[in-house]
Amino acid sequence: MGVDTGLILGILAFVIAVIGAAAHFSFVSFILDSDTYKAKYLLASGFGNDPSKCPKKFSETFHNPAIFCDNLKWSLVSLAWVSGLIFLVLAIIEILLLLSATKDFVKFASQFTVRGIVYLVLGVPTLGIAGDLGIAAGVLLIVIGIVFVIMGIINN
Repeated sequence: MGVDTGLILGILAFVIAVIGAAAHFSFVSFILDSDTYKAKYLLASGFGNDPSKCPKKFSETFHNPAIFCDNLKWSLVSLAWVSGLIFLVLAIIEILLLLSATKDFVKFASQFTVRGIVYLVLGVPTLGIAGDLGIAAGVLLIVIGIVFVIMGIINN
């Protein structure tokens, strides 16, 4: 009776993808007001958060980053939300890969090398989100990505 390495790695990847989603959704919930569930930072119309303080020329903002006007806070929330959804999709794909009946449905994701590269690429930005949870999720994503790449090289 041998241990199926693919099964163990698939279960680990599922758990790590769920932790990654939790880190990104935790960041989103931190930005949202807990009483009203509305964003603390609103998307401003026009060129920035406070159009009255924004310079008229982009070159003025380039030389003085303190007055750079953008919707960065809204962008961070939307990027964290989309990243969390991507991690949920990865978790679903990992579950589908574990089930033999649906393995052909997600055949494109069955290669260890491809999965490893995806986890590595998504692990690096996760390091900087949601404090300790983001650091833990990012490190786990990078580790499972490296393991998947090594398994892909060994299997080829």
